[in-house]
Amino acid sequence: MNYSIFLPPEAGSALIFRNGIRQAAPGAIITVKSKFMKISFVLLLCLFALQLSAQEASIPSFGPRKAGIPLFEDLEAMADGACSLGCGIGWTLSATSTLESQSGNTYDVSKLEDGKRSTAWVEGVKGNGIGQRIMITFDEPYGDEKDLKIPFHGMIITNGYSKNADIWTKNGRVKKLLVWLNSKKMCYLELDDDLYPQQFFWTSNLVMVGPSDVVSLEIVEVYPGSKYEDTAISDLGFHGAH
Repeated sequence: MNYSIFLPPEAGSALIFRNGIRQAAPGAIITVKSKFMKISFVLLLCLFALQLSAQEASIPSFGPRKAGIPLFEDLEAMADGACSLGCGIGWTLSATSTLESQSGNTYDVSKLEDGKRSTAWVEGVKGNGIGQRIMITFDEPYGDEKDLKIPFHGMIITNGYSKNADIWTKNGRVKKLLVWLNSKKMCYLELDDDLYPQQFFWTSNLVMVGPSDVVSLEIVEVYPGSKYEDTAISDLGFHGAH
């Protein structure tokens, strides 16, 4: 009897013993001809699953640092001026999707850096935006040393469409972000369901960025909006350089 087994993409490639050794691509359906082979292969997949769980458990999570500043105007000024990383290096923002313009309003990533709570980037896929990303692609550092790496300490995020309390409530907000540095998972950010700016610092490791490095923010969980499925972020600022 033949046994067909699906190799999930998350497992990576695997070596299959069947008249020798060959490599199976992720997403392949593997056919084995004995019950012993089926049991061996299932055990192999279990080992992959344990390895993935251990890797996920090792990724640190950070919540917002409580600044103790209750005035929105003060926090908004901090978000608009959180440019210490910009003192040492420039960057370009992009996103995997953007909501189409509506009633004269646009929702592209440039809204993340305009310092205005009346604008926002809004993801543009069906559903609540799980898996969508904002990418920060770094340029050459300022000055003569073009290959220099710059310290990147953290960021400040204004969660949701913070134009006003009604619009903020109706649209989705981010509950958890997965931060990537190039192809490596760096940390999780766990956001409060709050329309005020939130500061985050990755205190467990020193992050250095340089030319062509990409930091990505992937939406992992959301606070659903009361009316719309769209998930929004109003502003981003970046800490570092000094």
